[in-house]
Amino acid sequence: MSFQSVKGEFSELVLSTESDAPDFPAHSVRYGGLFTKVAAFLAILATSPIFVVLTILLAISGQNPIFPQQRIGFRGEPFWIYKFRTFPEEGWARARRRAKHSRIARVRLSHFSFVSTILRTSGLDELPQFANILRGDMQIFGPRPLVRKAFLALPEGRMARCAVPPGITGFAQINGGQDLDPPSKLALDLYMIDLL
Repeated sequence: MSFQSVKGEFSELVLSTESDAPDFPAHSVRYGGLFTKVAAFLAILATSPIFVVLTILLAISGQNPIFPQQRIGFRGEPFWIYKFRTFPEEGWARARRRAKHSRIARVRLSHFSFVSTILRTSGLDELPQFANILRGDMQIFGPRPLVRKAFLALPEGRMARCAVPPGITGFAQINGGQDLDPPSKLALDLYMIDLL
């Protein structure tokens, strides 16, 4: 099955959750354009030493440094978001079981756990998303792109947050983030979109 057919089915599942899904607000256009892409390119250049160091540290841990994940983006279309990996490829439980039987695996997992904690607490795991901006999937500031399950957990009216491209950070993200309940997240996202 091709990516395009999977993408179509994914979009259909998302859009079918609301009867008014195709009726985006009049300002549902991609914004930022060239300026945003130039800013993202400069950010990549400025953070490239950090990017290289983190890639090496994660590779030494025996992990694929980049973690791709499908999220819901502009107009409800799916796209692949890129992050630095913060959990083992095989999952924590299996990695810990393997570490019990191998000293090398134990050292690598301990090293990875340390790097993972730094990435999560600092937000540096989001750095690869500047590549998403260059691809046109994201902007610097906008609603955070959610996985389908989290998106569907939002209250009715959630498709309105897809009127603009998702962002690396957004109003809900800097005003509580994961501590917010779905209705509060949606309310903050829609408030931000109205200001754009």
